[in-house]
Amino acid sequence: MVSGSSLSCNEPWNTPYNIERVVLQTQVQFGDKAHIVYVNGAYRGEDAIGELMRDFRCSDYRDMKNKTLANMVQYYKEDPEGVSKMCEAMDRIAEKRAAEAAHNRSVERQSGYTFPKSQSRTNDTPAVQDSSILF
Repeated sequence: MVSGSSLSCNEPWNTPYNIERVVLQTQVQFGDKAHIVYVNGAYRGEDAIGELMRDFRCSDYRDMKNKTLANMVQYYKEDPEGVSKMCEAMDRIAEKRAAEAAHNRSVERQSGYTFPKSQSRTNDTPAVQDSSILF
């Protein structure tokens, strides 16, 4: 479940929730071509979504049913070029988090404001919790 979401973990949802942005006053779609899809990551049905959720939890690409996903996981985990690309991506993420943490500390020192843990990008709380996948 995504923090702050109106979707309940107790709902028996096994199909994606497709979310579109709308202008509330007119109920007209915003039209920015951004789409949000919530999927229950705990779902393990025998349909395509259940298999994909299962594959996302596999620690070994050889156990995945989706061969395209399995091939990409193998590439980023075992191929020297893929490993290098993954390391570069992780370095960029770490650098961005460090810069955000430094900025937050500076704002806190100058203003006396303390960022709440739920809004701070410097804590270890994932933006998407274990029971959902946002893509």
